Amino acid sequence: MEQPHSALPIAAAVAAVYSAAALLFAHWSFSTTAVACALPLVLLASALAARAIRGDPATLKGIEVGLTERGLFHQAGDLIGGDRLNRPRFLLVAMPINHFGERVRWALDLIGAPYEEYTVGGLISAFLRGRSVPQLIDRKTCSLIGNSDECLAYLSAAYVPSITDARLRSKAISFLRNDEQTAAWDVKLNQLGHLVQGWAYFYVLDPDTTPEGCLTAWGGYEPMVPLTHRVILRLGHPFFRFFMRMAFELSSPDVRDRRRKMIDAILDEADSALSKQKYLTGDELSHVDITFSALVAPLLAGRLVLAPQSSYAKGRFSSFNGAMKRMSDRWPQALAEFELNLLKRPCAKHVISLYEVLRSKQL
Repeated sequence: MEQPHSALPIAAAVAAVYSAAALLFAHWSFSTTAVACALPLVLLASALAARAIRGDPATLKGIEVGLTERGLFHQAGDLIGGDRLNRPRFLLVAMPINHFGERVRWALDLIGAPYEEYTVGGLISAFLRGRSVPQLIDRKTCSLIGNSDECLAYLSAAYVPSITDARLRSKAISFLRNDEQTAAWDVKLNQLGHLVQGWAYFYVLDPDTTPEGCLTAWGGYEPMVPLTHRVILRLGHPFFRFFMRMAFELSSPDVRDRRRKMIDAILDEADSALSKQKYLTGDELSHVDITFSALVAPLLAGRLVLAPQSSYAKGRFSSFNGAMKRMSDRWPQALAEFELNLLKRPCAKHVISLYEVLRSKQL
């Protein structure tokens, strides 16, 4: 079994253990010293209860290798957390608007890899657990891979060779190829992703800007995000905004302008490449085109991500549909103007075309 899509059952189990302990202490009239001595046992019991509900880490699936039959313990685990042996091979952990997560999600869709997604609230993993997303879990090999570059490299090495359809396998090998040209673009696009993040946050996390846009992007209104995460995001938005503004230097117009200049330089380079060839790395689609599209899509919020019928993440997030129309009068003017200018660029037309033609298809 794996972690449930809500922390409420875990919190309830821990509360039940402490409540039961309190009743026992009162019933047997434990002294202060006796209570202090018993508390470590209560803490251990609550931890075991939480672990039982949360389930084994996905990387411990291998402990069942060699079992002749699934005993009562494993059957109970299946009852609580579901039969993981019959689940898709991959589990993708990502937040709603996360361009690196969209990159991995799109690649999984294109190569036809069997996966399911667990959506977390934006920033919560980083702030509360010290883990960034996306994360890709391979249940077959008991592996957990972080960083989108490593996720794609892992899929190329560990999954693509097992594709039985020769035509799809050949296309997947070409799509995920890692050569000098794709490697050079990967460096630029990793930089672009962080530049877009910092530049856009300057506006959406401005103290005078309504939090609606930011909360929409983070999943504050998204049913796919666990309820506890949505509550934390909404109540903790001032806290997150304060620390994000410090971490990204969002009070400095000079830093903002430097990021904008660097973004424009990479977009110019993409325009130049697309003026000579069909795709960024030549005449065949590669993961570079998908990465570029995933990174630029948030800058085309009105056209793609928050459109009346969002094409982002293959329409996974219902809260995105029509979001731009609902908050158009509160959306930062600088971002709206940037999008209008971006739509005139060949690279933006390339991104929109790929979303329209390939976002819901396999290679």
